[in-house]
Amino acid sequence: MKKPGPIYKIFVLVVALAFSGLSANAADRYSVATGNWNSAATWSATSQGSPGASPPVAGDNVYIENGHTVTVTVNATCGTITFTGASATLSVNSLFTLAVTETISFNNLFSGNAAWMITGAGSLTCANVAVGTSFNFPQGQWTLFTHTLTSTIAAFTISGNLDIKSYWVSQSRVRNGIFSLANGNVTVGGSVTTTNQNAGNTSTLSMVLGAQAGTLILSGATPFSLSGTGTNTITLSGTSALVNYNRAGNQPVYAATYTNLILSGTGAKTTTGATVNGILSMEGTATVTGTAPTYGAAATLQYKGSGSQTTGIEFPAIFNGAGGVIIDNSNGVTLNSNRTINALLTFTNGKITTGANALSLASGASVVGAGTGKYVFGNLQKGIAVGTASKTFEIGDASVYAPVILSFTGAITVAGSITAKTTSGDHPNISSSTISPEFTVNRYWTLTNNGVSGFTSYAATFNFVAGDMDAGTDYNFFIIGNYNPSTWTYPTVGTITATSTQSTGMTAFGDFQIGQSLIDSYRSMQPGNWDQTTTWQVYTAGGWGTASSTPTSASNFITIRSPHSVTSTTAVTVDQVTIDPGGTLILNSNMTVADGPGTDFTMNGTLDCGAAVALSGAGSFILANAADLIIRSINGITSSGASGNIQTTTRTFNTGANYTYSGTAAQVTGNGFSSANNLNISNTAGVALTNSASVAGTITLTAGSFSIGANTLTLNGPTIAGTPTNLSTTTSSSLVFGGTSTGVLMPSSAANLNNLTINNANGVTLTGSVTVNNTLTMTQGNIITVAFTLALSNGVVSSLTHVSGTVIGKLRRAVNTTLSTDYLFPVGTAAFYRPAVMNFSSLSAGTDITAEFIATPPAGFVAYADGVVSLDNTFTEGYWRFFSAGLPAATYTLNLTGNGFISYTINEASRVTGRDDGNTTWRALGTHGPLSGNDVSRSGVTNLNTTSFDFALATGCINVLLGYGYERNITIDYTKIAGGGDLYNFPVLINLTGQGFLQTSPVGDIINANGYDLIFTDNDYNKLDHQMEYYNGTNGDLITWVRIPTLSSSANTVIKILYGNPQITTDPSVTSVWDSHYKGVWHLNNNSLNDFTVYNKAGTPYNSPTYPAGRIYNSLGLNGTDQYVEV
Repeated sequence: MKKPGPIYKIFVLVVALAFSGLSANAADRYSVATGNWNSAATWSATSQGSPGASPPVAGDNVYIENGHTVTVTVNATCGTITFTGASATLSVNSLFTLAVTETISFNNLFSGNAAWMITGAGSLTCANVAVGTSFNFPQGQWTLFTHTLTSTIAAFTISGNLDIKSYWVSQSRVRNGIFSLANGNVTVGGSVTTTNQNAGNTSTLSMVLGAQAGTLILSGATPFSLSGTGTNTITLSGTSALVNYNRAGNQPVYAATYTNLILSGTGAKTTTGATVNGILSMEGTATVTGTAPTYGAAATLQYKGSGSQTTGIEFPAIFNGAGGVIIDNSNGVTLNSNRTINALLTFTNGKITTGANALSLASGASVVGAGTGKYVFGNLQKGIAVGTASKTFEIGDASVYAPVILSFTGAITVAGSITAKTTSGDHPNISSSTISPEFTVNRYWTLTNNGVSGFTSYAATFNFVAGDMDAGTDYNFFIIGNYNPSTWTYPTVGTITATSTQSTGMTAFGDFQIGQSLIDSYRSMQPGNWDQTTTWQVYTAGGWGTASSTPTSASNFITIRSPHSVTSTTAVTVDQVTIDPGGTLILNSNMTVADGPGTDFTMNGTLDCGAAVALSGAGSFILANAADLIIRSINGITSSGASGNIQTTTRTFNTGANYTYSGTAAQVTGNGFSSANNLNISNTAGVALTNSASVAGTITLTAGSFSIGANTLTLNGPTIAGTPTNLSTTTSSSLVFGGTSTGVLMPSSAANLNNLTINNANGVTLTGSVTVNNTLTMTQGNIITVAFTLALSNGVVSSLTHVSGTVIGKLRRAVNTTLSTDYLFPVGTAAFYRPAVMNFSSLSAGTDITAEFIATPPAGFVAYADGVVSLDNTFTEGYWRFFSAGLPAATYTLNLTGNGFISYTINEASRVTGRDDGNTTWRALGTHGPLSGNDVSRSGVTNLNTTSFDFALATGCINVLLGYGYERNITIDYTKIAGGGDLYNFPVLINLTGQGFLQTSPVGDIINANGYDLIFTDNDYNKLDHQMEYYNGTNGDLITWVRIPTLSSSANTVIKILYGNPQITTDPSVTSVWDSHYKGVWHLNNNSLNDFTVYNKAGTPYNSPTYPAGRIYNSLGLNGTDQYVEV
């Protein structure tokens, strides 16, 4: 096939056709019946005219006439709405909006009362509302009528004014306007206004009729602008009514009684004269000015701002409302002065900060919802009534909830109050106490008694969080210090938990600090022997001083500090021992650990154990992360029992600790060793791993062998230090290389393994050949074999688990006689994974096959033909070399992946070429198989060679394909794909004009006069459905439709046009270009109305329509009167 030629780019466009028409003035639409807004049966062009007018549209004037209900069931718009009768209803259904760009007016053209309704679960918007117009002028004698608009719609938004109008002729001819908000929301962006024509008129806005559950939202700078004539009745106190002043700026609040009132938006809201019987909610960043509102007996004050809030005049000095105060602001509320709540304090979100002020709760008040993030930060004063048994103070600091619970013994006979607060950080005078500053709860509490008496004593439970405690603190040893200026006392400690401590039998108040006592504690003052007093200091009431005795289990805390090294040469019983980082305890005699509260022996430094000694006893031992344990027992360390260097009843060996095995006789690690930070083997007699273990840091093989046995050793750190070949493995041993270290080497001594896992993204390098007898797992990272071979002797295909990573070098795999399974050789280079896969369809005997990728150009290639392809060159990136341990009769499929091959393009002309040691000529071995991406395959290959058989990728030119002599690429630009996603089974229009190659032979390359000898394929030569609409071989014009299975919106789609085939004499067009979604396609060619889909719905023309030139070849011309087409 002749390939060179221009590449055509076809753009997929979405064309929006705009139709122009004649503009018209706004139309009038009158309701003539109850019905839907979008039904012509509802409307007439004249009042009381015939139905059938088109439904109202933007700009139209709408008249809803007497007795009709119009329901909006679609989104709709119009210019104005006028209610003309004594009654009518406008209803908007859920999910829909009716937008009125101008005014909604209510006129009564009849004598008598008028009542209109706006209802529904949808939304209504308009510019203004006029409840009454001049048409409502009272008529007749002795008429006292009303015109009432009732709103129950879910959302009614008035961007301008709500105007309530009343009219007067004489004392006996009066008509008054009423707006009733019974339910739903009404928003007024301007003002609620009243217009009273005479002093005898009364205009009314009421929220106390019907359900009394409406919400009135007032957004204007002047929410109410009321007539100076007549009477204005504004009633806002419906049972569940809510009024929200939400302007972004200052606003006056109408002086009235409210059930529920929200002050929101921004700016100051003037509440002079307002009374709230329900909830006053402070929201947004609004504040209050003027005179404080008056609260009813059941009132509630709520803070629900969008930012931090500070109380103002809305919070009186004493709040008596039964609903109390609600804090619902995650940003918090700050008191601007002392405040008292008599009934209830509710926390929903956020805390209340008092600063230097105090929040007081009456003795009968309660607190609801306090907890983490919801409490009083500062001074909380609570009234204590006669007979009170207990009281909880819901306090905390800036970030921690730390309440105090007081319980009284003996009857309180004189009432008063108690104030509590907590302060973060240790007490400023802790240094004068017996509490260790290093082991405290980093906060203190202050309790102040204001006149409460009669009780004989009280207990206080102080609560905190685990994060308050210093590292290494043991709460089991907490005491409580009570500070009254210059003096510390230490009340009896009661119940202790991990996050609370109780003091009992107290009568005094003041400051309270929790921590561990240092009295009778010992610490090292210099290196020395345990049983020498010169090694130690002891803590007394006067502070640290020289010890007169040595520490035992009767002592308080025992600490060996850095950089002291203390040697124990005499048996001793101890408790509460801590070895600080940098401190060392050399154990040359047995040491017994008693079982006291908490942890009895904490090792943060170094513990050096003799070969025949043990740390034992009923106590607990913890080897902390980063601590060092030197083990000399032949039994190592054990998880339980009387064996090894550590024999306490409870023992914990942390995974982040460092371990050294340094005996003089052969050792085992013991079952207490399972994970370490660093591991050092320094025993010339050798150490054997008792069970599987992992090392996160460095393993150092200083002296002696380290035998893995039938266990798994996981190495997550850098390469083995010391003498790596001291690592000893057998065919039962398994190694895992994890972590992220670079430069990790696999010791040559680990030549035989059961399993090998590589899970280090930076890879592992061999220092000798390795045989894996069971499973090789490559999770991530490369294996660099250098001059060595990695062998997998298990012939089961699943013995290799590959997720990621490359073998750079030689990989040998045992291949058994199980057929039709893929043997993967995950070889390649540091930059590219270039695996080979063998799949045997016949194999007379098992064998071992070694593979590697050689990253040098294949030499000696001579061009040859492989089927329809003339191969000219090999890819220069490298080739695959194999050799087999034996020569069984074999037939196999080979798949090679040319990732990173850029010297040529891998395409339909790419082939696998092969050679072997017996015949070094590159040639076709087997048959070309499928091509997929960078994968090129070969089937029916039979050659094996014990020295080498090589395979490479070659490329050339396709001579003949599908019988067509020519091809050209058509690239569809993905940026022109509309809709933001891929398109499926999409018919693409190919419209080419004046193309020389499309002219018929001999001028052009098309052989068939009708253009039948051209087809379309995808980039892999898979034929695509197409349907030719027009071909002109003289001019080289083509209009055809091609169905693309997937038209990508993220990458260019390439298809091919193939042409010049003398064997084709029939039209290859098919109707399947149009899938079942297309019910009819009429090309309108040759004055024809034939349907080109599978449905074949041809049209029948009437009165001779024409077929003028159109956008795509022909179009259909109709005169707009009697010409039409019937399908």
